[in-house]
Amino acid sequence: MRAESRCHGYGKWAIVLICLLLPSILPLSALPQTAPDKYEPDDSVPQARHIFLNAVNAQRHNFDKEADEDWIKFHGLPGESYEFWVKRCESRCRTVLELYDSDGVTLLTSPRVAGGYGQDNYLSWRFFPREDVYFLRVRQVEPSVFGEYTGYSLRALVPVQGGGSITGYIWDAGTGYALAGVTVQIGSRKSVTKKGYYDYFIRYPAGTWTLTAQKPGYWPVAESVEILNFQYGERRDFYMYRIIAPDLVVTAATGPARGTVGSTIQVTNGVKNRGNGAAGASEAGIYLYSQSIGYVQIASRTVPDLAPGVESREATSVTIPLNIAPGTYSFLIHADGQSQVAESNENNNWKLSSRQIVIQ
Repeated sequence: MRAESRCHGYGKWAIVLICLLLPSILPLSALPQTAPDKYEPDDSVPQARHIFLNAVNAQRHNFDKEADEDWIKFHGLPGESYEFWVKRCESRCRTVLELYDSDGVTLLTSPRVAGGYGQDNYLSWRFFPREDVYFLRVRQVEPSVFGEYTGYSLRALVPVQGGGSITGYIWDAGTGYALAGVTVQIGSRKSVTKKGYYDYFIRYPAGTWTLTAQKPGYWPVAESVEILNFQYGERRDFYMYRIIAPDLVVTAATGPARGTVGSTIQVTNGVKNRGNGAAGASEAGIYLYSQSIGYVQIASRTVPDLAPGVESREATSVTIPLNIAPGTYSFLIHADGQSQVAESNENNNWKLSSRQIVIQ
């Protein structure tokens, strides 16, 4: 900027003002925005990104917008020590670290605040109440500070005294999606993948072990894995294949409230193929049940071929046997009573009626 001024008695002078705009002398919130880091969006518990423990490479984040925050999720084990490091902070980055329980709401320890802009931050913890998925929240001290020069690197570490761990994802081989509800096990240690937190995590002594993965409707997995001392967070992913097979279940089991020995009654029974493969013809057994005499078969009926999702239901005429003792009974229907159909689940073929019949 150029300005002219006349100074009385001294003539004409030219005053030249030169302004150098330096980031260090501007307000912290005044710099331009920067591109979001590759982990965005990660601004809430549902959007939390997984971090592998003791990974070789750190996660690189920044605060690209006002009030930006980064949520991280990880597996925690009771009694284990965990360390969270924020390093390589740029000049406008001053982080706050907050550790949350598995609900993403309950704060487990007091926040850790970096000493100043551009300085490292650190949080350690070993008092997780149970094996579960926990959350780390990283935010700026001043929410209005964002944009350029707000980057930082994040690592999650477990100082290992012996043994190691294995972690990874279980994928559906057909769809390519990560699976929830998979029970992954080595020896006595189990880890169950959850919706939204699809990775498993198992800590175990060093050695070569058999890892198994099981989920209803899928063929089980059994793989040999090697766990090394001081090797934490070794990643092994596995694929599971759906079982293409029928699954017969009972959908109806009911009859009248009263009957007499030798009389004919109508027993409503239903069988449905809940599996993903076709079921051939089978037989449904019809029983009376009481605690005193147990199960007594009184009839059966033929169930036709059932495509996936198809149900066969009918009211079957049944004569109450003459040798049935008077009393109160329940009806029980047994799908595939003669084991004619190979099913994906052979343990769900029974249904006991809620309504009882009094036989005189």
